[in-house]
Amino acid sequence: MRALTLILAAGLCGATTMAFAALSPAAAAARLRIAFGNTVLDTFPDGRTSEAWLQPDGTYTGEGRTHTKSYGRWFVDGAKLCFRQAHPFAFGYVYCTPIPDVRMGEAWRARSPMGEEVTVKIIPGHFEPR
Repeated sequence: MRALTLILAAGLCGATTMAFAALSPAAAAARLRIAFGNTVLDTFPDGRTSEAWLQPDGTYTGEGRTHTKSYGRWFVDGAKLCFRQAHPFAFGYVYCTPIPDVRMGEAWRARSPMGEEVTVKIIPGHFEPR
């Protein structure tokens, strides 16, 4: 989440291996719309997962692979989705990841905030696998 003690929660959550050009605010909003009301699911090499849930108002909640709950604010910086975690408090830390152009259920590779490679996908609804 995305580790998601920031996602990103997901992953929303890691730096992908693809190159991304700067996005207009409208293009970034269009790419993010798929995440609202759904789950951003990061799967780590050991099989554990983290989940993130983005809200249109710029807030998010998440649950890390060790079941740590987190929340904070997200914002767009060019072609990147950035997370500023409020709880657990991470003083001044901001995590950013490229915003891919994907469809529901389509997986992409990313890096977690700790640098681990993860597989990320957006799945329908508020999914909690535990």
